[in-house]
Amino acid sequence: FILPKISFGQNQIPLEPLKIGTQTSNDWVVLGNSKFDTKDFSGAIGYYNKAIELDSLNAEVYYRRANARFNNKEYPNVIEDCSAAIKLKSDFSEAYFVRGNSRQNMKDFTGSIADYDNAIRGKPDFVEAYLYRGNSKQMVKDYLGAANDFSTAISINPKYPEAQQSMGDLHREVGDFS
Repeated sequence: FILPKISFGQNQIPLEPLKIGTQTSNDWVVLGNSKFDTKDFSGAIGYYNKAIELDSLNAEVYYRRANARFNNKEYPNVIEDCSAAIKLKSDFSEAYFVRGNSRQNMKDFTGSIADYDNAIRGKPDFVEAYLYRGNSKQMVKDYLGAANDFSTAISINPKYPEAQQSMGDLHREVGDFS
C-alpha cells in the first residue's frame, strides 16, 4: 500500500546532540522522521508524542504519528490521530486517506468510503483515494461504483498497475456489471 507523500520542510538529522530541554517540536519531528525512515515505527511514535507535547496544534505531526501507528497496525489510534489532524486542518486530504485505510482494514467499509470521499473532495486527482474507495465499494457490492472509481484512477494515471489489476479482479468477480 502506498502512502501519499507530504513535505515538512527541512528534515535533516541534527549533527550535534540536542541539549536537554532545548528541543523544539520540529526537532522531535525530525528525529521521529529518522526513526520512521528506518522502519522503527515505535521509536517514531515516541518522538512524535514529544513533538505533540510541545505543539498540540500541528496537524502534520498527528498525521506523521498516524502513519507510524498504521505501520504498527494500531488502527483505532490511527483513526484518533487522523481525526485530530482533520480537526486542525479540515481539508487535509492525506489524513482522510490514511483514516480511510484504517477503517478499511477494520472492515468499516462505509466509514472508509466517506473518508475517501473527503480525500477526493479536497484533492480531485488523488489517484490512490479512487483506488481504495473502489476497493471499499467492491466490498459492499457497489460494483458499478467500484468500476467508476477504478476507471477514474486509470484515467488519472493510465500506467497505475494497481488500478488496472483491481479493475481486472472486479471483472473476474462479477463479469458484466453494467
